[in-house]
Amino acid sequence: MEKRKDKNKFFVNISNKETILDFVDRKLSENASIRELMKDETIRFSSPRDYLYFKFCPGYFGMCPNSKKEKDSMCNAANCWEKRFSSVFPDGFDNDYIFFYNLVKDTITPSICYSCGSSNVELEWQDEGYLAKIGLINFADIAYIKCNSCKKRYMSHADNFAIEFIVKLFLAKPSKHSPIKPGKTVVLPKDKVGLEIFIKHLNKVNDIKEVFKKLDPFSVASHLGELDLSLAVSDFLCDYYGIEFSTEEDLLTDEDFEKDFDDIDIKDLFDDFEDK
Repeated sequence: MEKRKDKNKFFVNISNKETILDFVDRKLSENASIRELMKDETIRFSSPRDYLYFKFCPGYFGMCPNSKKEKDSMCNAANCWEKRFSSVFPDGFDNDYIFFYNLVKDTITPSICYSCGSSNVELEWQDEGYLAKIGLINFADIAYIKCNSCKKRYMSHADNFAIEFIVKLFLAKPSKHSPIKPGKTVVLPKDKVGLEIFIKHLNKVNDIKEVFKKLDPFSVASHLGELDLSLAVSDFLCDYYGIEFSTEEDLLTDEDFEKDFDDIDIKDLFDDFEDK
């Protein structure tokens, strides 16, 4: 097994036998929010996968195979978890706002309204395409808690903490080497617990070059109009939790390997290849 720190870690199992549980487990493999919930349990689970299987159902992540909005007495979470992902979602599943909704709502603060004390609150992502402008930097994917009683709206603590840090860093340390440029969009990860852990770690790093490197571990920000901190947080949490991943090659069986190469005719690789 080797650590994989590439931004394409969420590949679909090439054997096409991946279950919904496989997909969710893989997608949350570096997610600190699910691990934070695990810590609150009296039962000690050996892995996030076991925790998902026994405590949740796919519907919690907006992936109910039966298109239900809420779990009812007829539901059998085990059966739903074990359904093949490709049979339920033949075109894939990429709605992260739905996927992370309950998980973020259950782990961010505030969880109650500061103004009226009501617990009747809901999570609200900033509207797609809308950017919260602070200074010269844009921020995307901020999570807010909205009170349904008094209609007050609060930014999540983790997002507020991260934005304050990034703005201070931008204003105090302007540099051509900084991945945070004027007019750039900083995309905040949906793993808000992971974001807070990451920013707290950066607060303790004295070497500014190391901070820049950790903010953009794949050096892609200079080529794009945005800096996606999901990549940086994911990379950091991989080391933080000591997570290891198998490569795509590890998923290939000997039969798959032989089949793939049996089907290749070297003549197909060259336009000017001729039999002699």
